Amino acid sequence: MNINFITKTRGIAFIFMFIYHIFVFLKLLMNKNYLHNSFLDLLGSFSRNIFIILVGISLYFSFKNSNNIEEYKKKQLARSIKIYCIAIYITLLTYFVIPNYYVVFGVLHFISISILLLYNFVNNFFALILIFIICFILSNYKFIFMLPESNLFGNYINGILGLNIYKNTIDSFPLIKWLPKVIIGIFIGYILYYFYKTRNNAQNTKHNTKKNTKHKIQHKTLLDIIGQNTLLLYAIHFPIIIFIIMFIKNLR
Repeated sequence: MNINFITKTRGIAFIFMFIYHIFVFLKLLMNKNYLHNSFLDLLGSFSRNIFIILVGISLYFSFKNSNNIEEYKKKQLARSIKIYCIAIYITLLTYFVIPNYYVVFGVLHFISISILLLYNFVNNFFALILIFIICFILSNYKFIFMLPESNLFGNYINGILGLNIYKNTIDSFPLIKWLPKVIIGIFIGYILYYFYKTRNNAQNTKHNTKKNTKHKIQHKTLLDIIGQNTLLLYAIHFPIIIFIIMFIKNLR
């Protein structure tokens, strides 16, 4: 089952994120700060939250669409590794271009780890609620659970969990803040799947009573193409924005 409006929503979120990142790199590379703007804040916040919620929805839909649990687990493991490889590439790219603000644990790092943490529990609501509660406790009593920051490892783990700020970065998605939103996405995925399955069953029953059923051909829109290729587009949009801004900067 593939709900078309989810793909379109992902496409819209990517476009908003692309626009927001243009202004982020304008600030970092050309010292042009337009980020203190409520409209840009809204674009950035919308794209971040929608992307993360869609991770949860996609996890649930993948689980329901798989032929068996082994196929589902292999798919999610492969997906997680693929995303993390691209995340490492983003880290290296930003390290060489903006070393003071390079990405340590950004959205792709988070998505990869969240898939590993949650794919086994996607159909276990008790476990998901328990993880949600643990994240809530950690976020509200973080100083109790912080690892010693005398070594790099402890400082790094605290940073990716969200117990402290590891370093200044252009992209940060700490686990205890964003993991509950993936869980919310899984719950939304459950509701959407049940709703559309019920609707499709009703439509199929209605169509089966007619001898001549016309099959609709759906044509892909630009939003569909973007929404279906967001991982690839994310991987290339950073260097595209950086190249264009540096090119403009050198013309001055």
